Amino acid sequence: MLKKVTQSLAGRTAVFELLPLSYSEIRGQIGRKSLDGLLFDGFYPAVYAGRNIPKFLYPSYIKTYLDKDVRGLLQVKDMMQFHTFIRLCAGRIGSLFKVSELANEIGVSSHTITAWLSVLQASYIVTLLPPYFENSRKRLTKTPKLYFVDTGLACHLLGIESVQQLSRDKMRGALFENFIVMEAMKRRYNRGKESNLYFYRDSHQNEIDLILKNSSGLYGIEIKSAMTYHVDFEKALKQMDGWINEPILKKAVVYAGSLENNTGEIKLLNYAHLYDMLE
Repeated sequence: MLKKVTQSLAGRTAVFELLPLSYSEIRGQIGRKSLDGLLFDGFYPAVYAGRNIPKFLYPSYIKTYLDKDVRGLLQVKDMMQFHTFIRLCAGRIGSLFKVSELANEIGVSSHTITAWLSVLQASYIVTLLPPYFENSRKRLTKTPKLYFVDTGLACHLLGIESVQQLSRDKMRGALFENFIVMEAMKRRYNRGKESNLYFYRDSHQNEIDLILKNSSGLYGIEIKSAMTYHVDFEKALKQMDGWINEPILKKAVVYAGSLENNTGEIKLLNYAHLYDMLE
């Protein structure tokens, strides 16, 4: 549609990025659906409007996406290579997106991988989470992490065909992390705000899964897919103040368990209450 608009509309329009449905928008419809069921079904509106089911929706989505959108946006000579690229991206959820690694694995140039990635981003298949640096220029140049906009689509690309398979799949933790990162992003976008989301990792491999930056300081969030709390979940957050020279306003561990604590310096939250942590 944008290509067909003859005027730029600069200064005369507002742009909202509307991603698939957020958990808060569907929680009244999911009944007793498990976390694994939620991740497997994904968040596309057609699923919750009763117009489609995941096992039909996602294969068809990818087929039409490859046949129409990709061919329209890029002159891809080998669609099988591009399909392999998408599936390899799914296997890298929550990992650093290293262009050269994928280029070598697929047998194409780094320039081609960069071009293909831009198409996945432009068509809302994937998103990149930049690393946090106090020097804003480094945020633009350092290696980001890769996430999919929807976990249901990611499950399909990973070859996960049932909720039961997902519950024991090695990618379950990464998919849960994907879910939480996207919920934080939807929260920002749905309120007309910029993402302002990052992760932290330094040369000593110290890491914080998710950082939200606002005008007053930072929020630090650790993401764990476990249903049982362990004291080690808080280890990185306790050391966070020594790694970053900015005010840390809030800290939380978001996980899949039912035990919660809102009183300490570090909050312990079930994923359903993530929004209690966010702006």
